[in-house]
Formats: sequence, C-alpha cells, structure tokens
Amino acid sequence: MDRFSRRQFLSRGSIAMAALGAGAAFPVAGWTEEKKGMRTLGRTELQVSQISFGGLQIGTSALLHGAIDNGINLVHVCPVYQGGNSIRIYGEVMKDRRKEVYLALKGDPSKGIDESLKILNTDYVDILIPEIGTVEEISNPELPGGFEKLKKEGKIRFSGFAAHKDLPEILEKAIELGFYDVMMPSYNTGNRAVIDPLLEKAKKEQQMGFMGMKVLRGIQKEGSKSTPEEVKEFCAELLKNPQVDTLLMGMASFEDLKTNTEACFQKYSQAMPEGLKEKIRYAEVQECGSCGTCSKACPHGVATCDIMRLEYYLDRGEPALAVAAYQGLSASQRADCCQDCGECQASCPKHLDIPARIRRTHNTVATFA
Repeated sequence: MDRFSRRQFLSRGSIAMAALGAGAAFPVAGWTEEKKGMRTLGRTELQVSQISFGGLQIGTSALLHGAIDNGINLVHVCPVYQGGNSIRIYGEVMKDRRKEVYLALKGDPSKGIDESLKILNTDYVDILIPEIGTVEEISNPELPGGFEKLKKEGKIRFSGFAAHKDLPEILEKAIELGFYDVMMPSYNTGNRAVIDPLLEKAKKEQQMGFMGMKVLRGIQKEGSKSTPEEVKEFCAELLKNPQVDTLLMGMASFEDLKTNTEACFQKYSQAMPEGLKEKIRYAEVQECGSCGTCSKACPHGVATCDIMRLEYYLDRGEPALAVAAYQGLSASQRADCCQDCGECQASCPKHLDIPARIRRTHNTVATFA
C-alpha cells in the first residue's frame, strides 16, 4: 500500500474530516445532535470516537499524531505488539499528547504495569484490558483485587477485558460478575447475531462499555484489501447498533487512517453496494463466530478456534502475525494433529468444514515460517 506524508494526509482531508475537527457529524439513527459523532463508553462515561486506533500495525509516530489530529480520541496498545516497537511509538507521541486521548492498555493487573507506564511516558492509563481466553480466566478471583489495587494507586481508571474465543460463555460470565467496566470482544458480521443479544444484556444490566475488534473479518479474503468505500459502508453497518460504542481498527498507513476517520461520519447507505452485501452474507454463513465450541469438542486437543482466527491475519495480508500466533501454540495443539474425527464440525453452529480450513491455514503458515 502506498503511503503518503502526514502533511499530504492533512491537506487532502475530506469535508467529513474537517467537520470532525469542528465537532460536526452526520445525523444518524439513534443519536442526539449533542453527541456530535461521539458515543459514551458505557458506565465509564468517556465520550469516545466511534472509530478507535489499534496499535498492532503502526510503524510511525506520524500515523498516531494524524489520528489524534483528526479526532480519534481512544487509542489501544499492547506491550508485545511488534516486539515492543508499537508501545515505544505510542510513548513518543504521549510525551506531548497524553491529555488529548483516552489510553487503553492490554495487560494483566496481577503482573503490574509500571514498565508499560514508563515506556508510555504517563502515570496512568484509562482502561486496562487483559486478554481472557476462558470462562475460568474471567472468573479469576485475583483479577478484581489486582484492578482495585491499580485504581487506588492512580495507575488505571477502569477495568476491561479482551476476548477472541469462547465469546458467549465469557461475555455471559462477565455480565454476571458485574465487575468489568469495558468489554472488547471480536465483533463482526460473522458473529454479531450471537454477540448482539449479549451486548444488549450487558448494557441493560451493567451498562458495560463496548469496544469491538476484528471488525473487518469476513470482508477481506486472501490478502485482497477491501476498498475504502467498502470499509466505510461496513463500519456504518456495524455502527447501526447504537449499543456499539467504538470499533477498534488496526491502521498501518495514512490511507487506512483517512478511510477509518471518514468512517466516523459515514452515512448509512440506503443502497449498499451489492458486492459488499454478498461479502456480508458470506461472513454470516461462512465466517467463524469465535464461539469456541469446536475446540471444546476436539478429543485430541487441537486448538481449532485459535487456528481459525489466523485466517483473518492471512486474509488481510499479514502472514507474520499468523506465523507468530501459530508458533505460540504447542505442537499438540496444531492442525497436523487433527484426526478428521468430525467432532469439531458437528459441534460448530454453522457446521463449517473446520478440519479442511485449519489444515489450509497450517500449510499456508508453513510457507511463511
């Protein structure tokens, strides 16, 4: 993808981007004019941009500066992204611009965040978001104490969690516990039929904030990048749900940033392009919903749900991420241990051909490893 300078990006900003700086927004269903294109992040009461900035792909501080310049005020980073380079870039930007953003950090409260705070050049983060993989982890009785300790020390303001799999069980348990201020699960047209009722329950019972991630899953296939208009239409489709507070978008270039910033103000289309409709229909039927039932059903311990997630990295043309994640699995969890027993496919709500797909991922990853 061609990159262009920050100055070029700003000079080429659209009317929508200029409106963002002035606080204007397109009127959309379910919003009041006073919100001016922002949404309230649940009970945190933080007013956040509908599109937030994910740091997995960032390569230059100018990109994060550009996001802040153009109204994105919620940014997320993890200490291990890009071997630590991502958080260092954030730290450089935070030296001057910490007060302009809400900062979300992926991290474990029980392990402390002092080193991350030092790198980020800040005394606190607004939201601490550990990654949760099972319902047992979300129920860990040590987590609330860890969060509360950091809150009392002034190092965090709110608690959250991220989840890529076992989503129905994890979200249901988080709602029951009532402790977490913000949830950040995978959210896209492939799983929203399952997630939306839980999101509604989380809002009604606990007023939890909602950050959706992996939102473009299903509309990018085999490294074929979606057009800017498709991305904006797709984001608008997900943002039709007023209970979605923000969509966390990874950005690797100023072109990505321009598209995603404009997505903050995309009008809902009355006539969505047929090609995008077809991609959405495909995702609803064929995209993994991250429910985790396949992994639980596998009698051989293959991490089927984790491997299915790697399709997304390959589809968006980032094999290095897929390789790193796959190598993080133990040898016994990898796809070459699949015995074709069919239990995963039988348990899958969509009856996806999981054995074939995880083997394809295994073979693809092997070519890049």
